Amino acid sequence: MNIPWIFGYFSRSTPLMYLSITNKSIREAIQARYPNAQFTGEYFKLERTPKSQYIDPYFCFEKHTRKTIDEHLEETLDLVLSDDNGHEFYRETITFDPIHFVNLINSTKTTYRDKKIIELGKSLFTK
Repeated sequence: MNIPWIFGYFSRSTPLMYLSITNKSIREAIQARYPNAQFTGEYFKLERTPKSQYIDPYFCFEKHTRKTIDEHLEETLDLVLSDDNGHEFYRETITFDPIHFVNLINSTKTTYRDKKIIELGKSLFTK
């Protein structure tokens, strides 16, 4: 089981306002749904144009699938964007590469790890 995706899959819809949106397809979908949305700064922080109508896009994850293809596990999860009325306006299927994930875990490169977060995780799972 890949623990990181499970946190997103079992969480509620999360607001996107004032978050960085680096994915161009997602920015375009938000802009199409909310013409007064703007993305500012180097990291494309989602805001609205001054004195414009309120916007409130959300994201969540749905439709987790697991299947075996040619003796290899393939897992997918849908990223869904919706408006404040719950109307979906963007969906993208994310395919997980379990080999890449295992390689990251087993890597000796420390750039992939934040020691503080690892220690926090250890403290939570060793009680």
